[in-house]
Amino acid sequence: MPHDRDPMGTDMTQGSGYTPASEMGTRQPEEAGRTATQVQEKAKEVGAMAQERLDEATTRAGEGMQHAAESVREMAQERGGVAAEVGAKAADAMEGTATYLRDADTQKMMDDIERYVRQHPVQAVAGAIVGGFILGRLLS
Repeated sequence: MPHDRDPMGTDMTQGSGYTPASEMGTRQPEEAGRTATQVQEKAKEVGAMAQERLDEATTRAGEGMQHAAESVREMAQERGGVAAEVGAKAADAMEGTATYLRDADTQKMMDDIERYVRQHPVQAVAGAIVGGFILGRLLS
């Protein structure tokens, strides 16, 4: 079987994995298209799962924030006077944040963040720097 190998010694028999050049031109684009479609579908699945988990996490964070607001309000009421007023305002702000976290989905939050950054770029950068610093301190 001297004709089963090309001049470079490549096995050209059927089942060897060899694809004649005449067939390569038509197969590769089809296979690449199928692979690209599969990758896109998998990316959509992963993205949907990540968004679902993030929505669940923000809902839990909102519930935790609500409990914290209730605790702040109770402690403030026990102290009375100016502390009660300041505590009530802080608790109100915390409850507003809790409601937002529980009720808003991930896409709405991203839209709100984007809108805020466009309207207040300096404050957004300053907040990112402070947040990064605090996160770095917590993780180190």
